Amino acid sequence: MRIVLDTNILICALITKGTPPDGLYQAWLRGEIDLVTSAVQIAELANVLARPRLQKYIDADEAAAIVENIEARAIILDAPPDVDLSPDPKDNPILAAAIAGKADMIDLAMKNALAAPSDSSISSLWNFGGATADVAAESTAFGDRSMGWMYSLDGVWSDAKDDAADMAWSREGWESAEPYGQHGRAYLNFPSHGEDGDALTRASFGANYQRLVEIKTKYDPQNRFRFNRNIQPET
Repeated sequence: MRIVLDTNILICALITKGTPPDGLYQAWLRGEIDLVTSAVQIAELANVLARPRLQKYIDADEAAAIVENIEARAIILDAPPDVDLSPDPKDNPILAAAIAGKADMIDLAMKNALAAPSDSSISSLWNFGGATADVAAESTAFGDRSMGWMYSLDGVWSDAKDDAADMAWSREGWESAEPYGQHGRAYLNFPSHGEDGDALTRASFGANYQRLVEIKTKYDPQNRFRFNRNIQPET
């Protein structure tokens, strides 16, 4: 898998251990994923690492070694294409690197966005980590929160004549993203009505599912509260 890390995320990976950005960086160091960057971003990284406020985290020698390692091992794009896809112009070089470097999930999310038949539809990647990942998987019904990001695909349209095209776009986009999911899980507020079957519910709650079945059986054996991502009580 190929990834592109925004410079701020890369800095976060370097100065905060045990976070999702650090996990991605460590996976790259182990050779499990490929890091895609550009000469422009490497120059920006070197400039940021030289700032006095970062010296208490990374000294000059460490900074030089990090930049040298990235130059030696990363996939470096000398001339990414010019793009104008982000409301923030500073993000366009990162998006250009993702496109040119074929960074898998970012590239897929952008392709899905460009293919949307409705301008109201959304294909977006959400950053996770931080306090979200501090909660143990067994502490809440939600379960494992260790994922570094979440993909959201939202089909939004207003004219009934567009139903077939927009639903097809949503379903095809979802299927194309499934190989990048975490054990088949989904954030259960996302699936639309009628597309959140038992298999998806089981996969999304993961190891917590059986415990939730036991709670459901104890407090709602008749399954009165069933108009949601339903967990069936034991019979």
